[in-house]
Amino acid sequence: MEHADKTYSLKRVKSIFYLSFVVICLLMTAGTNGCRHSASKAVADRLNVRVFSPSEVCTYPANSSIKKFHFLGGGAWQPVTPEDREIGFNCGIPQNIVQLFGNGEGIVNVEYIAAGSEAGPTMISIEYSVSAINLIDNEPTFRNVYTRFVDEIVQQGLNNPLPELAQRKIRNLDSYSTAGGGSGENFIIGDGFVNLSRSRDADNGTISVQTQIFSDGAFKLE
Repeated sequence: MEHADKTYSLKRVKSIFYLSFVVICLLMTAGTNGCRHSASKAVADRLNVRVFSPSEVCTYPANSSIKKFHFLGGGAWQPVTPEDREIGFNCGIPQNIVQLFGNGEGIVNVEYIAAGSEAGPTMISIEYSVSAINLIDNEPTFRNVYTRFVDEIVQQGLNNPLPELAQRKIRNLDSYSTAGGGSGENFIIGDGFVNLSRSRDADNGTISVQTQIFSDGAFKLE
C-alpha cells in the first residue's frame, strides 16, 4: 500500500507540473521552443506576473490552525530534477498527502502541491478525495475542515479569503458533478484567482474537490 501511495503521489505531482507548464505555454507566443523556455526563470519577467513567495509557500500548511495539516509543511523551493532546472520547481516535500480518515470502509485524503519555475511558485493545488464503499457518515465534517484549510492557504497566498460562494459550493454536495471530473469555476481573488472543480459518484462513495490557487490573474484562460 505504501508503494502504491508513493506511485500515485508521483503521478499527481507530474500532472500538476504538466498543467502549470501548459498554462504558461499558452500564455506565451506560439513556437516550438517557447514551451521549453517557459519553465525557466525568465517566465515571470517576460509575462510580468506575480508569483507566490518561494521562501514561504512551502510552509503555508505549517501555519494552518489545523494541526493535522502541519505534516504537509516543510521543504524548500527547489528543482524537481536537479539535472534540469527547466522541468519545474516544487517544495521537495516527501509527504504531500495527509489522511483525515481511514478504515476498512474507506479513506479521506488531502493533498498539497506547489508548482512553478525558478522564478517562484505560480500554482498551489489542494485536493480533497474520498474513496469509500458507501457514503462516510461524518464526511461533511472532513469537507468542512478541508474548506477551512483552503481558506487559510488562500489568505496566505493571495492576502484575501476564499470567497463565500466558493466555500458554499464545496459544502453543497448536491451541486457536485456526477458526470466525471466536473468543470472548473474561476473565482477572482486579489491579484490571482482560484479554479474549483467538484465531482462525486451517484452513491457519494467517491468524492473529489480540486482547488487550484493561481498567483496571478494572467493565468486565467477564457
